[in-house]
Amino acid sequence: MSGPATGYKVDLGETKIQINNSSTPDRPDWYYRIEDKNGEVCCNQHFATEYEALESAEKCKRGTRPSLRHFRLTGDGYEAYTVDGLTSDVEVTISELNPNDWRFRVSKEGLYGQWTSSCPTKEDALASYLRFAD
Repeated sequence: MSGPATGYKVDLGETKIQINNSSTPDRPDWYYRIEDKNGEVCCNQHFATEYEALESAEKCKRGTRPSLRHFRLTGDGYEAYTVDGLTSDVEVTISELNPNDWRFRVSKEGLYGQWTSSCPTKEDALASYLRFAD
């Protein structure tokens, strides 16, 4: 985290949505976390605005399959996707490091792992992560 988290909670009865900016006001990085009576549903990260995060949160449901969403990876200049539909203890980034060289990197509880071996497409990298996660 680059600064203090700023955000708010939306209480929808048994479902609660938490919207936060985990970066700075000048370089926002919004995320949301949804909880229901059974615990955490998902935590999706890397939204440019709080409104994008809230709009996505309103569509998220328990049991949603992990999916790719494009985002701007600040500083690295890579084509980047985040994997939506995971919980807050894991973050997966899929990037094209070279042409047709897609890799994923897992962050668990804020600690980043190494980029994995090469896959020909972003979809193959997602499938590789899903096999890895099982």
